[in-house]
Amino acid sequence: MVYSIELGYDPEEWEECPEDEYFMLFGFFTRMFLSLVAVGTTALLFWFIEARKQWAKLAKDTTETQQAPIYIQTVHAYQLNVHLDSKQ
Repeated sequence: MVYSIELGYDPEEWEECPEDEYFMLFGFFTRMFLSLVAVGTTALLFWFIEARKQWAKLAKDTTETQQAPIYIQTVHAYQLNVHLDSKQ
């Protein structure tokens, strides 16, 4: 602050406030460890979200490919039966 006579204060009358005393709850390495755990947990969460999408897509593709051959075999067997019935 700049001293000004118009403001009507005397800087010598100001009281000096003592600095607040702080104490640290955790040490440096504990804070770093907790920060890394928080970042790692967040990264793991987002990885699981993306992996779950991929797993769902893979499961869907697997069920579709498993059903397709059975369906094709059924149609082929039906066509053979119809073809054999038409010859008789």
